[in-house]
Amino acid sequence: ITIIDGFDRFIKDGLWKYSGYGQFKYSISRYIFNFGIRYDKVKYNSTSRFSPRFGFKIILSPLTKINFALGKFFQTPKYWILMNPGNPYPLKNSYTDQAVLGFEHLFSDDMRGTIELYSKKYFNRPIQISDITEDSLDAFLGFLDIGAGRAKGVELFLQKKFSYKWYGTLSYSYSRSEAKDYRNGLEGYYPWDYDFIHGFTLVGGYKINFKD
Repeated sequence: ITIIDGFDRFIKDGLWKYSGYGQFKYSISRYIFNFGIRYDKVKYNSTSRFSPRFGFKIILSPLTKINFALGKFFQTPKYWILMNPGNPYPLKNSYTDQAVLGFEHLFSDDMRGTIELYSKKYFNRPIQISDITEDSLDAFLGFLDIGAGRAKGVELFLQKKFSYKWYGTLSYSYSRSEAKDYRNGLEGYYPWDYDFIHGFTLVGGYKINFKD
């Protein structure tokens, strides 16, 4: 009887990551401006990136505000993906371009409601080479940074703080999350891992004073 030894793979490595962040806030009458920038440097994959962010708020009244924000956000791949020995080259940092438009209103001293619309576009997302090839023995071929995706949706949120014996939170979200299809002979987008589409949450409580 011949027993074939098992296959063991142990990967040990490390890297240094440097980052910095600055923010500036300026107000003019009913308008509030926020400017921010972040810097990331990872020598392992020769990354040196600046990520600008911008926010703008209009105070329509003491009870009502409109918010707008956009920015670029870089993220280093998970280390076991970034330093995978099967990668054909050092992977780039993935990043997203994001934009958010929100409306906020205080219905009372203890109740606040918001509605937000958002759009996100993803670039340089790591994908497994085995996901885009027809070879059944390609599990250890590593990753490529060619992935892309997009997400957009709307969120409604209503919060009642604890007062007058009860509190509660109600939220509803509609979103579509899609990834670009790179499989052989295919194109377009397919639903992503967290493409829930509809989400509804209701949490509440009521205080009863048994002493009285």
